[in-house]
Amino acid sequence: MSKNSSQNTDVILWWEQLDRDIELLIRPGSTRGDYRVDVVRAPTSGRPSGTLHLDVDAILDRLPELELTVLASAAHGRRAIPVQEQPLHDVGKQLFEALFSGSISAAYHASQGAVQQSGQQLRLVLRLAAPELAALPWETLYDPEDESYLCRRESLLRHIPASDYNPNPMEVDPPLRVLGIVAAPRDLPPLDTDAEKLHLTEALTPSVQDGLVELVWAPEATWDGIQAELRNGPWHVVHFIGHGDYDVSGNEGRVALVSPQGRSHMVEASGLADLLREASPSPRLVVLNSCSSGESGQEDLFSASAAALVRGGISAVAAMQFTVSDGAAIAFARGFYGAIAAGREVDEAAGSGRRSILGLGRTLEWVTPVLYVRGGSTRLFTIARPARRVVSPVTPPETAPMWEGALRQSTLRAMYIEAKAKARIQDYLAALSLLDDVLELDPDFREADDLRNTVRGKQAAAQNYRAAREAEEAGDWAAAIRWYARVENDAVYPDAAQRRVASEMCLQVSDLQNELRYHADEGNWQAVLEVDAQLRELSSTDANLTGSQTARGSRWHNRSGPCPVTCS
Repeated sequence: MSKNSSQNTDVILWWEQLDRDIELLIRPGSTRGDYRVDVVRAPTSGRPSGTLHLDVDAILDRLPELELTVLASAAHGRRAIPVQEQPLHDVGKQLFEALFSGSISAAYHASQGAVQQSGQQLRLVLRLAAPELAALPWETLYDPEDESYLCRRESLLRHIPASDYNPNPMEVDPPLRVLGIVAAPRDLPPLDTDAEKLHLTEALTPSVQDGLVELVWAPEATWDGIQAELRNGPWHVVHFIGHGDYDVSGNEGRVALVSPQGRSHMVEASGLADLLREASPSPRLVVLNSCSSGESGQEDLFSASAAALVRGGISAVAAMQFTVSDGAAIAFARGFYGAIAAGREVDEAAGSGRRSILGLGRTLEWVTPVLYVRGGSTRLFTIARPARRVVSPVTPPETAPMWEGALRQSTLRAMYIEAKAKARIQDYLAALSLLDDVLELDPDFREADDLRNTVRGKQAAAQNYRAAREAEEAGDWAAAIRWYARVENDAVYPDAAQRRVASEMCLQVSDLQNELRYHADEGNWQAVLEVDAQLRELSSTDANLTGSQTARGSRWHNRSGPCPVTCS
């Protein structure tokens, strides 16, 4: 850590409301590794001071070990949890004991007791202005006295020291509009983006039905496509699903958009902030479900994608500081958005997301999400709750003539039969609309409820099969394989298994063709002949040589066209 980077830097930990605030000012001390800690205000009396001794470099050196520990915990059948959790426990305890020591510890615990006695909870906010401190995994803070991680019992967020453009919540005339962006370049490892889209849609379904939220998925994740979609706002929230990393040379976080050719287009965080300004007004909240989108460098406080977006004007950004598994990313989104739709503040929503990850079982990935905020308020939106339409019988049951009740049941039965007919001809949207109306009029209509669940499953299967055929026609064999695998056991799609096998063959052919071109360009002619032999085993028409020129060292020519494997 350089002295220049430590000058005029501080970290303030504070709890937002006055009656539950404990504010700590942390500034560089006289020697390297020492920081002065002053209690600026607290629910209890006294303003003690102390010194924080912390080997920042040693903790930063352990970040790769922590990431492997957290991600490995998501694997099924994990054993010896305390042993595997030890690196996380050690770093968290080290951070806690370094920060809350001596009189500072007494002030913290006294404040904690006072706030809890009033029926509230402390909210831990890190106001970060020192790059070397911003890069630390504060979400691992572990209280050895209570034997618990702070972020699992209290809200924890990171505050960016920048002017608050939006001190008041945005008043939203429902619905709250969420723009979903899925970036799945074909040259990067596949993510379970389809499942995450489905789970996010399901998590928001109650709020969508109440007219509070609208979720729209961008048609494409290219720069131009996103820019065009941002102009169709207003957008209050942007949810990004895809890949992210940290560019060491540029010292900045990046996310992977999709190029016009379908490959990865890495965009720096500052560039993404510029792109989001296309929306008017700018979205208040961004969620980055991309690995390493919360990772920060040591020299630039705003190098992380999330922090850069907040500095660029976004009020709050939720991101991931380590690589995150698909299951944890989906669970976090489900809990996070459920709380946002319920009117919770963004830090409370982040806590809900962590608890959803905890619900997955024996995993440590609850430590992966981080929340960055700009300004002093964490209530981003004030959503006017629309009056719901209440459907009631025309006449109270005790006075209604028998023929009216019979007529009403007959009408509902007719609507149910019509929905069943629509489902049979695969008009699932019409069927679901009818069934929703039936169940709104009679929530106890069990047959309609069962049919609606069945239709939803068939609709999802139809969408999966359609996506598989489109991917197959586009030559995106990896995507076709994933989609066909979802429906190959469905009797409605008897050709799905055969098409999956054919797509696997085509993917193998494509990989060999690419390898063949590489060896030909490098002049590795023995390798060319070996790959050619493999191709000929798969299909005698798949690849050909132009005369005998290859043996004489000429360029390799590969016949263009679709994969020769076909489905009957």
